[in-house]
Amino acid sequence: MLKCSHRNRLAGVIASGVLVLVLAMAAGSAEVPLKCDYCGKQIAGQYVQYENKYYHQECYHQHVAPKCAVCGKTLEGEWVIYEGKNYHQRCYEDSVALRCSVCGGIIDGEYLIDHWGNKFHKYHESEVTQCAFCGRLFSDPLAGRGHPFDRKRQICESCSEKAVSNEGLGRMLLEEARSRLASAGIVFKHEKIKFELVSADRLSELAGRDSENHFGLTRYERTRYLGLLENRESTIYVLTGLPRLHFISAAAHELMHVWLFLNTRQDTEKQLVEGSCNYAATLVLRQYNDELAGYVIKQMDDEPDLTYGEGFRRVKKMADNRGVEYWLQHLRLDPEFPIGY
Repeated sequence: MLKCSHRNRLAGVIASGVLVLVLAMAAGSAEVPLKCDYCGKQIAGQYVQYENKYYHQECYHQHVAPKCAVCGKTLEGEWVIYEGKNYHQRCYEDSVALRCSVCGGIIDGEYLIDHWGNKFHKYHESEVTQCAFCGRLFSDPLAGRGHPFDRKRQICESCSEKAVSNEGLGRMLLEEARSRLASAGIVFKHEKIKFELVSADRLSELAGRDSENHFGLTRYERTRYLGLLENRESTIYVLTGLPRLHFISAAAHELMHVWLFLNTRQDTEKQLVEGSCNYAATLVLRQYNDELAGYVIKQMDDEPDLTYGEGFRRVKKMADNRGVEYWLQHLRLDPEFPIGY
């Protein structure tokens, strides 16, 4: 969330903004006749005095009087001045004032902005419900009411509509992620990879831990005959119901685990392993012209976990500075981070 501050500026009855109607001087008076400061002609009858100048009423109302920036009508009495523009109170509140996406009230003071531009009072922070996958507030029209994804998470209608719950679609998207990794230099050649779409309970069972914060898992099998390596197989398991881009991100992460299994030492530092898998996922997500892809990448970058979050940030620094090929070559040769990363 981005923290901001906003102040509404309401003008009181400003001396220079008060309209004063005065009777004109009688003809033949010893006083010098008044002239209109707009048209230059002599004033007869009533006139308007505004900011120490004099105007015919018509000249004032048509050409001089401050107008509302929303409705264009003349402002009289009190009005709102905001960012150098003038507004009727009602016009300002209806059309200009910053309003909270949660309660609809006018924001005056500290407020928060989510990734999608929703603004809300800071005091709503503890009560706001967000989609676990896109971060939208459930007051956002795109998010709808939302519904439970698991015991702790809520999923919005927009993400739910893009859920991957069919194994055939899952396999197709896995191959799409594999192809996009190859275009980034991470190639598997003719390696066969098994795939299963699984429930949260099944994923937890396979992982031997609560899978609530994990979207996928990869298992490996080595077959030996007479002491020689005969075959290597990998199976990728991805949680069912993930929105499409989250599924692709999880698939790319697990595919990188397969690449590491095939190309690196088994004692590679865990932070380097998981950080590399998250970085591989970002290489795929960067290829999509979709704002949600940027949100998923930001979630990885903001992840506080030392293994997944800090590992990703260290790998990202290395690969972005030295190049993808340097990163991949380092993984092949060294099980630890290079000095400086």
